[in-house]
Amino acid sequence: MAEHVNHLGQPIGFPLPKWTARPRPPRTGMEGCFCTVEPADPTRHAADLHAAYLRDKEGREVDFVVTRNRRVHWLIEVKASDGAISTSLAYYTRKLNPDQALQLVLNLERPEERSGIKIVRLAEWLEALS
Repeated sequence: MAEHVNHLGQPIGFPLPKWTARPRPPRTGMEGCFCTVEPADPTRHAADLHAAYLRDKEGREVDFVVTRNRRVHWLIEVKASDGAISTSLAYYTRKLNPDQALQLVLNLERPEERSGIKIVRLAEWLEALS
């Protein structure tokens, strides 16, 4: 068994006694050399986004298809605990070539990326949106 574990019993690295959490980035735009990173603002950005559910005659389905300016921005599949890539998500990722394909999993042991699909913890992805 690992020498150090977190509150969920998962193995973690050695303790850093003087470590402190870093402050969250400001909720204002951050100017860079080539781009600006800014929080999503529904009053300015929502008009460009559209969300839908996708299902074809063969029964392949994806939970959410988010388009931006009529192009597939996100393909999102949500699962409770299975980290195996959804065959439907893999199919539509190849067919539609989204900006990002995501499989959000409630109880995921380890995030990873396979075949251009990011498999991430649902809570962490939602937290990143806020």
